Amino acid sequence: DLQPRVAKATWQIAQGLASAALSTAMEATQLYPRNEEVLTLLARAADMSYRPSGQDGTSLLNQCLRRNIDLPDVPTPVALVNCSEAALANRVFHVARACARRAIDKFPWSRWPRLLEGKAALLSGDITGAVALLEKAKVLHPEDGEIAALLLEARQVSGGEVSDLLALALRKATSTPGMWQSLLRSAIEDQDKVSIPA
Repeated sequence: DLQPRVAKATWQIAQGLASAALSTAMEATQLYPRNEEVLTLLARAADMSYRPSGQDGTSLLNQCLRRNIDLPDVPTPVALVNCSEAALANRVFHVARACARRAIDKFPWSRWPRLLEGKAALLSGDITGAVALLEKAKVLHPEDGEIAALLLEARQVSGGEVSDLLALALRKATSTPGMWQSLLRSAIEDQDKVSIPA
């Protein structure tokens, strides 16, 4: 069963038992190879496990900066996601995008690297690229509120239509004042009420 393994790995991470957590997460990955929660646990456990050897996300980002490269040498594919997260947090968008793109190749079923690539594109000012990336992510994950919210933001910046995303983004993601303004504007323009499920 998945939940006992998730609980065990979470506890091991909280206790700082890096190698045990990585082992548990890898076991869960073998049993549930396309599970977002398991991928997140694997990434957390790998980041903790590889920190002493200088191969956690932040260290991999530093490797890229030192060597002036976009992709680091990673000990395991999930480290690409950790490096992308570190790069995004430090606003090193070309590394964030490159690592996310490679992580998509390794985990094509996962929403996480697609979100990272879309966020990096949007924050770097590549609005057209962000819209294209997030449109593709939305096709693959049509009920994902976080993807819808990010796509809504990208479309707003580009002047695109957002009414098809509002209900999902508001229902499943953290709503922002901009989302509410878009909802009201869309309702007025369409002269229709937009129904938001509770």
